[in-house]
Amino acid sequence: MPTLAKATLLALTTSLALSAAAEAQPYGGIKNFSFGVQDSYLGDPLTFVFVPRKGKYVFDRLDGSPVKLRLKGEKYRRAQITGYQIYLGHPHSGGKKIASHGHQQGSWEKVDRRVAFSDRNLLKGYEARALKYCQQHGDPNKRVVNDMDLMFTGWMQSKGKNISQSAKNPTVNKATRYATAKIVCMPEPFNVTDVKLSIKRTGSMTACPANITLTAQFKANKAGKFTFRLFRGDGAFRDVKMTANNAGRATYTRKYTFNETTHRKYYAAVMGGAQASSQWTPMSVNCSQPVGGGAFTTAPRPTLD
Repeated sequence: MPTLAKATLLALTTSLALSAAAEAQPYGGIKNFSFGVQDSYLGDPLTFVFVPRKGKYVFDRLDGSPVKLRLKGEKYRRAQITGYQIYLGHPHSGGKKIASHGHQQGSWEKVDRRVAFSDRNLLKGYEARALKYCQQHGDPNKRVVNDMDLMFTGWMQSKGKNISQSAKNPTVNKATRYATAKIVCMPEPFNVTDVKLSIKRTGSMTACPANITLTAQFKANKAGKFTFRLFRGDGAFRDVKMTANNAGRATYTRKYTFNETTHRKYYAAVMGGAQASSQWTPMSVNCSQPVGGGAFTTAPRPTLD
């Protein structure tokens, strides 16, 4: 082989060897980089809860445990870690910053940043998505549950003397992870919206015995069970369990027979929360006159009859 050809081949071989060595042994970067997301703590994930009000779903509360985030990394050879950031979402597409190194460049050999995240203000975009789901798929008669992914991005940067970036040891490390949150669309709570109490006399309007029928009519927003309390004006009362039908209607009837002039008043109130109630309704029986009118004069009695 001619001397010139040998020299050229030797130079080319030496150049390739040096390039390979430089790639195999860069002068710096980040090693042991990791970004982890723990989306559920003891089976209690972050949960958006919505309740119906006046026919529309509204945000009620943020339940569950915070999302656990951990960003780790170590400097490699002559490098120093100069910055890190954790985002909800992606930093280049509207992501919200959760944690960072701040405004000044750092110089760390190691970073191990832990965050427990449940900031509703930063979650507004996801809250809007969850609300839209309830508006489209919520059911007034049952609890509806669905999953929603929360996206997080961890980012770390390094600089250093004679730093040489490689695929194995880049100067910037970035990872995207997902946590699973829950959407809960609560059913419309059962509510009795109206109570009407009426008292009617049947049979003879002027002679005793007098037959009286007390009727309480209830209107609810849907089918369900409830209890109402029937009060008498002297303080006696009874609790009555009722069931509203599919149309939200229920009727209670009680019959009385009087052999002497009697004056009373009654009031019906549904138990539990801001439920409906009736007006006080008089029951005035005069054995020589029809029912209606007259003042309440009955003395207190221990039981309601």
